[in-house]
Amino acid sequence: MATLIIDATNSVVGRLAAFTAKTAIKGDTVEVYNSQKAVFTGKPVNLFEVYRKRRTQQNKANPDHSPHWPRRPDYFLKKVIRGMLPKHAPRGKAAEERITCFMSEVPEGKKALVFAKKIPAKSTSVLEVCEKLGWDGK
Repeated sequence: MATLIIDATNSVVGRLAAFTAKTAIKGDTVEVYNSQKAVFTGKPVNLFEVYRKRRTQQNKANPDHSPHWPRRPDYFLKKVIRGMLPKHAPRGKAAEERITCFMSEVPEGKKALVFAKKIPAKSTSVLEVCEKLGWDGK
């Protein structure tokens, strides 16, 4: 079991999440750095509206079972990655524990996989989405 270090700067979130989930299911530990610099593609207005609605969803029968969408960028990215995992299966729960997201730069001496290609014209960073949801960065 190896540890894979990924630099998420300018990476498309969906592609990054799928790759990270597959790697974790295989049994490798994955560390994702610069989570706030990953980008979503598409129109920002639609994107903000989608995540604003997800944050306000509530299970009226049992509010404890309501979905929780965090505002902090590293937790937010981990939640997106979790959506790519079979979370109710034991292998999915084990894979989720092998994934860690950070907002910091890649530590010196560690070699990171740069997952970014070309930044799309219409892109929105995870940090911008989280700030629209109310994260203040403190």
